[in-house]
Amino acid sequence: MVEDGLHLRHALARAGIVEGYEHRCRWCAHRERASDAEPRFCPTCRKVTDGRGRPLADPRGRRLWPVALHVPIRFHDLRHTFATELLRRGVDSYRVQRLMRHSDVRVTLGTYAHLLVEDLRAAADAHTPLPAMPAAANSAPIEPHALHQEGTTSIDPAPISEGNPLSGLERETGVEPATLSLGS
Repeated sequence: MVEDGLHLRHALARAGIVEGYEHRCRWCAHRERASDAEPRFCPTCRKVTDGRGRPLADPRGRRLWPVALHVPIRFHDLRHTFATELLRRGVDSYRVQRLMRHSDVRVTLGTYAHLLVEDLRAAADAHTPLPAMPAAANSAPIEPHALHQEGTTSIDPAPISEGNPLSGLERETGVEPATLSLGS
């Protein structure tokens, strides 16, 4: 168990999931906390030789060893990520429920399946609009001044072209744009 914790701390430090670093002196047990892992030297252990008996030009303390202070995380915290990632990769909710050992699929979806903005955007992008209809050869834009000419109350309906697949479904046009008939 201790070895697993040691591996977890090293993995979190390599991944950069740390709150900071505690710099420790191996000789006098001096400790200091810092947000970075930059090299630091012990203020109490003065090192005056280079290890071979030759004096150092710049005497300083012994090197402090940085130890990563990992973000407190429990194994249970990873359940949310596990369920969310499975659902995002397309695994159906029943299988995720079985893997999570839940009695009801609503527990899985309500508690553990977190939707991200990317998930919602992907769902909206999956919607394909209706294909664009080709413009009728005889359709022309309505000029606004034509609506207000004296004696004109509506615009005559445009003739229906024979090649149009929607022919016969278009209602008479008035001031509002043409709409398709729903069979009434």
